[in-house]
Amino acid sequence: MKEKLNSFKKFNSVKEKLKEEKANVKSHKKLVSLTEDFHDAQLKLQSLQKQYITTEKQNKSERERLKAEIIEQTRIVKEKGKAFNRALGEQEIIDLEI
Repeated sequence: MKEKLNSFKKFNSVKEKLKEEKANVKSHKKLVSLTEDFHDAQLKLQSLQKQYITTEKQNKSERERLKAEIIEQTRIVKEKGKAFNRALGEQEIIDLEI
């Protein structure tokens, strides 16, 4: 009887460890995905800003269109940044001794 109980405890602990590892992998994948999304949004914003700067001042309609896109992209970057920071805060902190 005692042997069965020990065997069950071992099985349970292994099962719990696997659950934790699976959750950590899922959390890590989410963080990587959000990091890439945030980075891509920032690059697009930089590209739009560069286009705005290089557009001639006489071409007002193009500059106005770019300005509107920059404003919209800035909003998107802020949203992506908030999602990234939230996911970063949810990450488990591993205390390593140096």
